[in-house]
Amino acid sequence: MTVFGGGDPIFDTQPRAISWLLQEIDNQRLALPDFQRDFVWDPAATRDLLVSVMSRYPSGSLLTLRQSPTGNTFFAPRAFSGASQLNAASSPTLVLDGQQRLTSLYQAHRGVGDARYLLNLGGLIDNTEALHVENLDFDKLVSFEVIKPGRPVQSDDPQWQWETWTFPVHQYLKAPASFESWVEQAVAHHGGDASTQLKRRVRLAEIRGALLSPLGAYNFPVVELDETTSIVAVCKIFETLNLGGVRLSVFELITARVWAYGQNLRTLWESAQQDYPVFVDFRVDPYSILQAVTLRSNGSAQRSEVLNLRAENIEAHWATVVSGYAEALAFLRDQCGAQTEKWLPYSMVLVPMSACWDVIQALPTKKRGAALERVKQFFWCTIFTTNYDQGGNSQAQADYAKLRDWLPKGSGDAPEAVADFSFAESQIATARTNRRALYRGTIAALMQEGCLDFHSKQQTTATQMASSEIDSHHIFPLNWLKGHYDGSLSPELIVNRTLIDASTNKSIKDKAPSSYLQDMEVGTLGPQRDHILESHKINEAARQAMFVDDYAAFVEARTAAIVDVIETVTGKSVTRDLTGLAKTTAS
Repeated sequence: MTVFGGGDPIFDTQPRAISWLLQEIDNQRLALPDFQRDFVWDPAATRDLLVSVMSRYPSGSLLTLRQSPTGNTFFAPRAFSGASQLNAASSPTLVLDGQQRLTSLYQAHRGVGDARYLLNLGGLIDNTEALHVENLDFDKLVSFEVIKPGRPVQSDDPQWQWETWTFPVHQYLKAPASFESWVEQAVAHHGGDASTQLKRRVRLAEIRGALLSPLGAYNFPVVELDETTSIVAVCKIFETLNLGGVRLSVFELITARVWAYGQNLRTLWESAQQDYPVFVDFRVDPYSILQAVTLRSNGSAQRSEVLNLRAENIEAHWATVVSGYAEALAFLRDQCGAQTEKWLPYSMVLVPMSACWDVIQALPTKKRGAALERVKQFFWCTIFTTNYDQGGNSQAQADYAKLRDWLPKGSGDAPEAVADFSFAESQIATARTNRRALYRGTIAALMQEGCLDFHSKQQTTATQMASSEIDSHHIFPLNWLKGHYDGSLSPELIVNRTLIDASTNKSIKDKAPSSYLQDMEVGTLGPQRDHILESHKINEAARQAMFVDDYAAFVEARTAAIVDVIETVTGKSVTRDLTGLAKTTAS
């Protein structure tokens, strides 16, 4: 057992020959963790790896994890693609990094998979040049034959092999004398006098030493983690390995772990998506479901705690959390204006909400209605205090502890965002669209308040947003502001955005607000123009500012209208501190 202290690593490094690694796979002593993605390399990539091995070039290291022989393992193992299935009693060492390379080499050497790899030696047989890798044309030397179902494999024909001096890679490690036997038969097939045949045998012996030997003797540096390595350390190591690529999914890690205990987490998630389409619509990350399960099982949403989830935790809380998450998400969509994933300010806020949704479900009808109103207040107060911008895991944990009592009763300690709500008018007046939660929350609030589509004149819905390409656009066009406004207010203020369909936005282009407002009145909107603008909280004062193209006056007027909305949805007072806006520098 390796322990921390004195600079001792938690791993051991050993060089391991390809032949040894492949034999370990055959003997079921080396396997993959079940979370690893399927083998995806194409034959050309495998061919390139074989060339690198034959050239004795570095091909990276392998990372493995020893499993406890007592069966107390992190991950369920699965066999390499092309290898025989593992038996139930096996407790193999797992390859954490190097799956694609080892699978490629295994299939090439064992003659399984979609291709057979060939060494075309004809150009070297009667050639007297030294066999230096720098002088070899590997494009001609190494090739592959793609296996086509129902058709004979040409490279399996011994006569063809001898005639073309083609040696299949998978025959090299098949038996100790496989290459020598092939040499004798190929040399005899081509005939010639005794001197010619002797020269060819000698040349093929040189070829074996220079080019074929690395196919079995090439050593990979293998970094082996011992069985005491924590799941948190394994996850961190993966993240370090994958800084430039796809990050390891915690959900995949947990899936592999609990599989060994009879819990198929992947199937559970697939079923949840089928039962609740809202998960698919909002592209919910199943990791957030696991966070809510962890909250319910031990009161924490921290990554380290999620990584230590056990099968019994999932079995006890999965169904409750999935149902609660789906209902909470649908509630935010239908009652809080978050019509699509794009306009959901925080997905993390659903973690504590879903973890305690069962207390709402258990209430009688009248009390449930009051509890749902408190859900709204919690949601909106959280958005406008931006409580989840930093430390979301800790905030979820703190909120969950209070929500379970506060939501059903309305008494006791309210969550921090509700109890300590503080928001000033100047915060929304100067906030730009890079303030993600405020931006999304403002647009969602407009949808909750019933903003109308400029094209259909109907309330904006997710369906309309997709069909009419409705998105957030500038009210005072960006290009117009660049050419006509030289004040300190940013063109990218949240209050200068609203939901506009593609057709209307195209007609606005870079026109002055006074110009396109006139176009709207004489066009399709007619007398409904002001009513529709009002639904977007572009009140009369804001419209008057638009008629004279006064951006600062518009920002001040629309800020006041949006602040009224914030007070309505949060049930809280906003500090009115906006003075001299035209001279205020945007933050």
